[in-house]
Amino acid sequence: MRVGVSCIGTFHAFQLAYQLQQREALSYVVTGYPRFKLRRWQSGVQDNFIHSLPSCGVLGYTVRKIPRANNTVISLIDALASRYFDLRARRLVNSTLDILTIWSGMAASQIKKAHAYGVKTVLERGSSHIQFQCDIYAEEYERLGIHAQPITTKPIIKRELQEYQLTDYISVPSQFVKKTFIEKGVDAKKILVSPYGVDIAAFHHVPKTDDVFRVLFVGGLSVGKGLHLLLEAWHELKLPQAELVLVGGIRNDGIQPFLERYRDDYRYIGKVPHNELYKHYSQASLFVLTSLEEGLSMVIPEAMACGCPVLITVNTGGGEFVTDGGEGFIIRLHDKKTLQEKIVWAYEHQKKAALMGQQAQQTIQKYTWDSYGDRTMKHYEHIIQKSH
Repeated sequence: MRVGVSCIGTFHAFQLAYQLQQREALSYVVTGYPRFKLRRWQSGVQDNFIHSLPSCGVLGYTVRKIPRANNTVISLIDALASRYFDLRARRLVNSTLDILTIWSGMAASQIKKAHAYGVKTVLERGSSHIQFQCDIYAEEYERLGIHAQPITTKPIIKRELQEYQLTDYISVPSQFVKKTFIEKGVDAKKILVSPYGVDIAAFHHVPKTDDVFRVLFVGGLSVGKGLHLLLEAWHELKLPQAELVLVGGIRNDGIQPFLERYRDDYRYIGKVPHNELYKHYSQASLFVLTSLEEGLSMVIPEAMACGCPVLITVNTGGGEFVTDGGEGFIIRLHDKKTLQEKIVWAYEHQKKAALMGQQAQQTIQKYTWDSYGDRTMKHYEHIIQKSH
């Protein structure tokens, strides 16, 4: 088996490439990152497999450094960069491949060339169906009275919808995402579900150093992550000897008024190096994430690996790892009453919550990147068998 991997960024492309390399199935991985930036991300992938197209990635990287760059500008630059990357990366597509795996939004030209050679294509989509994603953001902005920029543009939506039709298969990380695709009319047989892995060595439990009941949020502070829902619920509870800790950068998507309104209700740590996050997970009594939509939020398995029970919305995709009442709790989006009830339960039953955390730590051992590689290879083997 020979597989090509194509992604302008990093995401989990290099974890996938490494798993393929270990199984002698990797043909190449192409990225928009410059080589000097890749040391942190390449996850053991040998240099000879890597093709770097830095002129493609630098556009998106640069625009994000511009203060107050809005979503529309970022989306337009990303679209240009992705289109350019697609055209450049298609030169690597060749007849020796069995499968080409490409990240969505940058795939149309590569898919067409792959099909011309008889190569099967797998489109990686890390979030919900793009139309579902746009709709749920628009509905939330309207509900909150926020006049925010759309999360993407109509040409990008059109391009991605075209990719959904062109590709042979679509790989998604959770049943939640699969459901959004089916609801939007995509054939269920076309969708492969393969939950991501977590680095068990990097995320591990260290002893908690105090008796404070601590609720932890990790991620971009944003409406998209549902932080406004957590802030409101927490503010109303007013639990003694308890704190809410926020870790991550602040996004420009309308969350700022909520951060200001509830500024006395939380402790803000800011951005933390990825290899330091385990310390914060380990000091938490409960990890909470109330996202509007995600493919599969990686902070969930990271928290679980550190022995922290989790309270999440269905829309995080975390149902791949969590059973309600087992490793934590799964609630519906906008269900403030249940959100508050589960926080209070964990507060009043901290020993039982800690046992949930232990169960979470045990469960997540089955979801390493090696097990992700095994699941993905089974999908690929099935694709090849079916094509012969």
